[in-house]
Amino acid sequence: MILDSDTLVDVLRKHPPAVAWLGTNPYPLFVSGIAAMEVLAGCRNKQEWQGTEAILAPFDILWLSETGLNTALRTVLPYRLANGIGITDALIAATALEHRLPLATFNIKHFKNIPDLRTIQPYTR
Repeated sequence: MILDSDTLVDVLRKHPPAVAWLGTNPYPLFVSGIAAMEVLAGCRNKQEWQGTEAILAPFDILWLSETGLNTALRTVLPYRLANGIGITDALIAATALEHRLPLATFNIKHFKNIPDLRTIQPYTR
């Protein structure tokens, strides 16, 4: 399962349901390189950066191949018109598709119509 940025932010903020789910989840968890960059870009200072890096350290980071980038461009990004998906979400969705993993997210609106993309809301907000 790949964690979307919103799920990562909940973990970073120590949101109790996110932390509990993370501690009991039996499946391998991954982070898209794009989502990792997105949460790191949101850091306001060196202390937040280091804390975010520490949270990301246990996860394997998954990247897109050239084929995955083409999937983002030709298959996922066209959903911008229907669902409002942005570039980073298109790249994260393409990562999940390329690696054939479900995406743990609460941003169902942007991802709901993308063919073959499985989304999971991992805990109750």
